[in-house]
Amino acid sequence: MDSSTRSVGFLVAGEPTTEHRAAREWLADSEEIDATTVRLGDVADGSVDPRRFDACWWHADEPIRGAAWLRRSGVAERIREYVAGGGGLLLSHLAVPTVVDFGFDAIAPDTVVPTTGTVTSGFLAKAAHRDHPVFANTPGLRFVTERPGERTAVARYEQRLPKSGEVLAGNYVEGDDAPYEATVVEWREGDGTVIGVGAHLGFADFGRNPYRSTLSRFATDLLEYLSDRDRRPQPMTAQLRGRDAFRRVRSIVDRDPNRPRYHFCPPANWQNDPSGIVRWNGSYHLFYNHNPAGPYHGTLHGVPNVKGHAVSPDLVRWEDRSIALWPTEGGPDEQGTWTGCIVDDDGTPTFVYTGASGGARYSTGGRQRPCLAVAVDDDLDEWEKRSTPIVEDPPPELDLVSWDWDEEFRDHCVWREGDGDEWFQLIGSGIDGAGGAALLYRSDDLEKWEYCNPILVGDADETGTVWECPELFPVGDRHLLHVSCNSTVYYFLGEFDGRRFRPDRRGRLDYGDFYVPQTLRDEAGRRTAFGWVRSGRDTAAQWNAGWAGSMSIPRVLDVDADGRLTIEPSPAVESLRAERLARRRVDLSSADGSVELDGVSGTTLEVDLEIDPGGASEVELVVRRSPDGEERTPIRYLPGEERLVVDRSNASRSAAVDDGPRSMPVERSDEGALRLRAFLDRSILELFADERRCLTTRVYPTRTDSTGVALSAEGGRATASLTAWRMASIW
Repeated sequence: MDSSTRSVGFLVAGEPTTEHRAAREWLADSEEIDATTVRLGDVADGSVDPRRFDACWWHADEPIRGAAWLRRSGVAERIREYVAGGGGLLLSHLAVPTVVDFGFDAIAPDTVVPTTGTVTSGFLAKAAHRDHPVFANTPGLRFVTERPGERTAVARYEQRLPKSGEVLAGNYVEGDDAPYEATVVEWREGDGTVIGVGAHLGFADFGRNPYRSTLSRFATDLLEYLSDRDRRPQPMTAQLRGRDAFRRVRSIVDRDPNRPRYHFCPPANWQNDPSGIVRWNGSYHLFYNHNPAGPYHGTLHGVPNVKGHAVSPDLVRWEDRSIALWPTEGGPDEQGTWTGCIVDDDGTPTFVYTGASGGARYSTGGRQRPCLAVAVDDDLDEWEKRSTPIVEDPPPELDLVSWDWDEEFRDHCVWREGDGDEWFQLIGSGIDGAGGAALLYRSDDLEKWEYCNPILVGDADETGTVWECPELFPVGDRHLLHVSCNSTVYYFLGEFDGRRFRPDRRGRLDYGDFYVPQTLRDEAGRRTAFGWVRSGRDTAAQWNAGWAGSMSIPRVLDVDADGRLTIEPSPAVESLRAERLARRRVDLSSADGSVELDGVSGTTLEVDLEIDPGGASEVELVVRRSPDGEERTPIRYLPGEERLVVDRSNASRSAAVDDGPRSMPVERSDEGALRLRAFLDRSILELFADERRCLTTRVYPTRTDSTGVALSAEGGRATASLTAWRMASIW
């Protein structure tokens, strides 16, 4: 045998099927692989030692019955020892569920069926693994290996995630992405590796398969990778631990030129709601809803959320930590650990979060219930869950809205009022025929809860049908309640008497792509909020980039002497100013046209602008401008309308991004000027106007030279006083 040839043990449990024989024939024709057929019974009685092979491959196209025999016979122990010692194991099609019997994972694929393919199909590789050796010779992230009409078998993760494995690829069906159908998974065991390929690796019709070249190369690369005992471990985003591991995976997705540098983003894959922000032992901890399977939220009852985790000394510089909470098989959160909060229960960090269970994808129904976990360590890395929900059922007297679940009953805000011993909890919901509602509960111990009443019910026409992520807290001598619905965050200012909330002011916390915020008291006692900044580009673009979702910069909420809400960037953000680029006053007029700001350019900037519109009908700050103006994002102040507009119509040449305008009302000072603070971080633009209103949005320029900044005025003369800084990376 040539020294470059890989030896492969082709495992067979019973009589070979047509598919087995076809795969064996493909192996026999390979010049790179020397294969030997091995019956698992011979492994069980010791007749064959798997350690003689560089890799083993079990390819099954029929349901495996009596898989417990693998454990009883000793096959599982021998194969596991083989892998732990550095061996590689490929499990394909209906052999993938044996990862549980072999002991490589606690969770098996939830979709396991023999079938006949009706469409062209293949694999959707994750961008975070674009450098993985198994994709070294595939034609991009999307590649086809199977034609319609082939008898095949499917074993993949859809409603659940593998507990210990890393998803390498989803499904690519008839030219469409199906990322929530996790088809290729990698597991580590000791010094060895297991890869499961749950579909599209069929050989029975190989000679007539127009994609046989891609199929053959992919299968060969799988076996060569598994055969290499000196294989370099690839980053596993679901199991990352330690700074070096996080840096490796971040280095891959950071190739996206529009990935922010001073806003928190996940190491890779999907992030949405902030879901637990707390200061503990001198550090700030941020927990967030996360899908480690890929940069997508999922579909109805699709791949579940877990709790991502990061820690910071100052609310702006973050260090990644391993995933904190996973769904528990058979538990009240088996389909997702959704949004919640963390409180200090007399020295014990306690997580109250939504657990999802009981539904099935492609159908309605299922439960959303409050669940509880307590921290096992002071680093808040490990949590111990309660086995049952802390609220078993919603109030029976309320006719709650039911969309995709039995009722919409989720997202938790928990607190103690003043110095009292009584705990309060708000749960987001909606009352049929009325509108969104924040439901109030009370407790003496965080474990047993008594329903009180809705503290507030909205008007469906004004503030939406279901309120998500309600939060109530004191600001000054008042209380602020914010709720999220239909991509908008509404706030109410008023009085809370311990049972009812009576608002007298209402508004929006942001006028753009900022959603479901959560707050904490910072070290100085300021009420500081983070919100999810949505991506603003389609799912295919997110998949190609390898990540989706960001956090806003921290912003401070307060009330002024007139009882009105104020919103401004946290002072902590100023520590990120790396270099002052300019401090100048600029005279503007329509006759002068656009004024390029020499020395002020880049993609990570803070611009502090004082605008005196004078007689101008329009004053414009342009960012991300290409030299020829093909790509540009104007921030347009219209003093006559008292409105600020972000025009994204020319922000990008890509058709995959949202290019609609964003606007908000503004109020000029008594002197007639407007103060605007703009935070540009590659694709994120956060605007703060006169400490009253915010607008957050996304832009995705495609040109590397779209870095210019300019000012202009129309309809008359105006002046602008500007200070600009280049901002440092938080990583």
